[in-house]
Amino acid sequence: MDICEVGDSIITKKAAAYKKKSVSKPKGIAFPTSVSVNNILCNFCPLATDETTLKEKDIVKIEMACHVAGYIAVSVYTHVVSGEPITGRLADTIGATKKAADIITKIAKPGIKMKDLTDIIQKVAAAFDCKSLEIFRCQQLKCYDGVQPIKSLSSGCDDDDDFVLEHGKAYSIDIAMATGDPKLEFLEKGHTTIYKRNLVERNAELKEDSLDPVLSEIREKFPSMPFPSRALENGSPENLLECVNHEALVPYPIVQHSPGQFVARLKFTLLVKKRGTHALTSSPKQEVRPMS
Repeated sequence: MDICEVGDSIITKKAAAYKKKSVSKPKGIAFPTSVSVNNILCNFCPLATDETTLKEKDIVKIEMACHVAGYIAVSVYTHVVSGEPITGRLADTIGATKKAADIITKIAKPGIKMKDLTDIIQKVAAAFDCKSLEIFRCQQLKCYDGVQPIKSLSSGCDDDDDFVLEHGKAYSIDIAMATGDPKLEFLEKGHTTIYKRNLVERNAELKEDSLDPVLSEIREKFPSMPFPSRALENGSPENLLECVNHEALVPYPIVQHSPGQFVARLKFTLLVKKRGTHALTSSPKQEVRPMS
């Protein structure tokens, strides 16, 4: 919980200090800081009452995202709670994500197909004797359209692998490596703590008086970006689940994998330019010593 509060606070303060005159629209958090530990893979944003503490050797996946006037930059990195260099098969998974990210940053340019980037990730995974998790994808970041919820845990992809990178566009590159073939599953809906207002007005006819307070609060505080349920005064689990059932909210379900497999995740934002691609986000350095 401390990490989430610090992460959100840093983004909020730095966004408030951004005083460029041409930017008068909202700016700040584009995805609440989440801390997914060990076999929890993503989207764990603790409730205010959560007293979970980190311990030695915990594998922590930290996700953050910010925006300025709807233009989004996202970042995920894996950190092991340890003062020693990371070795063994865990180091292989972390090293594989970093190697794939380095190669993609160097070769990405206008005209490169998204399939080419996916192929690189798979080849790096094989070189480190790891498996890439295909539920994490490369996608274009559009204005007010950033972190997308995972809708399926199958290895298939709804995206068009043949679409190409374009000059001046930003993309999120999401890489996850595992030591084996972990079994992935969504936790039950009652565990979900991250939501986003459904901007498709299917809920225009919603006439539930009991949901008026929570929907009004969401429209005022979080009109377009994902948010943690603990940020709402009226956000009881029952009310939020009812909003999901009425398609007024889009949930970001927590994904976990089977214990016994090491999984590392790295996500960063690329700005594609004709004269060189720029990584707009990076992750802290932790010494890893892969076996491969």
